[in-house]
This record gives sequence, C-alpha cells and structure tokens, in this order.
Amino acid sequence: MQLAAPIEKEEESSSREEATLDPKSNLQPIYGERIAPMTTQPLVTDELATALRATIGKLTSASDEEATPVFTSETRLLHNVLTEARIRQFTLQVDEPPLLGGTDQAPNPVELVLAALGTCQEIVYAAYAAVLGIELEDVEITVSGPLDLRGLFGITSAANGFQHVTMETRIRSREAPDRVQQLVDTVQKHCPVLDIIQRPLEVHNQVELNGTPLS
Repeated sequence: MQLAAPIEKEEESSSREEATLDPKSNLQPIYGERIAPMTTQPLVTDELATALRATIGKLTSASDEEATPVFTSETRLLHNVLTEARIRQFTLQVDEPPLLGGTDQAPNPVELVLAALGTCQEIVYAAYAAVLGIELEDVEITVSGPLDLRGLFGITSAANGFQHVTMETRIRSREAPDRVQQLVDTVQKHCPVLDIIQRPLEVHNQVELNGTPLS
C-alpha cells in the first residue's frame, strides 16, 4: 500500500571569540535525559490509521492538482547569520555555531536537514505501521553527516554539502523481525525527505533587486 512571533535576538555572547576549528568541540549534540512519553497510550493509535485511510481514499480519485499540495517556507536574514523561517503558523530561528560566525541561538540549516530526515522517517514509520497494523513501541533515529568546510569557503573544490549521511535507527517492537523488516523497506521506499536528498532535484531561483527582477 502506498501513502501517497519572531523570537527576540539575544545579546551576542563572547562565545564567538572561542570559535575553534575542532568540530567535536561545538558541533556535537548535547543530550539531556530522555523525555518520557506524555501519555500511556500506544505509540501509534487506531485514530492515525483511520485518518490515513480516509486520506488514501480521497487520493485514489483526486486530480493531479488536488493530490499535489505546494509546501512553502518564507525566510529572512535577521542579523549576521541569524535567520528566521515562517512555515504556515509556525516561526523558528536558524543560526550557526561560533565556528561559522554565529551565536548558537538555534540549529543551523544542515542540522535541520538532518532533523528533517530523521523526523520524516519516524513519521513514515508511524504512518505505515498504522495502516499495516504493525505494533511499534519506540522509534529513535540519529542522523549525522560530515561536511568539509573548505568547500563552503572556496578553499578547495570539496563538495559544499554532506559527503554522506548516516542514519542509525533504533526500533522497539514485539513484531517478528521479518515483519519489522517489511516496514523498514517500505519506509525507505516512501520517505519524502529521503527522496529529496537522494534524487537529483531541479531548483529554480528567481532573484529581485529593489523590487525589480535581476537578470
């Protein structure tokens, strides 16, 4: 089956002066205690399955336009490398660590790409588990990737983005291993963010200067 109010900027700290070229010093995640589930209800509920089946039913007879919503993010540079993104009714800030000239007020763009991949995988795990009737007790994913900063700054011809991306997925379930493997294979086949990362994607960039298109 296929499933088709800005935060005020804090004062810049002296951490900028402590920037270092050792990526392990300020680019590694810092974790606190694991957040306990808010309720004792199942990780994936029957309500999710009902909602998704209703959506699938509508998509089977939908037109191309109806089945292809346009997702949009609007962003703005606030100060130095601190930026803001507006997505529907949500607002989030994006910054850089001191190593890259920021003040570490928020994750940076490439970290959000990793977060998008991990969370999208988890969402698709939940969606297909619900529809296929596969019980899940827990799903956690760590996503990481090395990035050669010399490419970003034009020092060498290294790629500007990640050299590769690694996902470490931890699943807890009472289901048989072959049943869980079926779910894993399905998620890798249908995860939208994984598809975005892996598939060559055409990008159009229209630029305006003072309200006039820049040729």
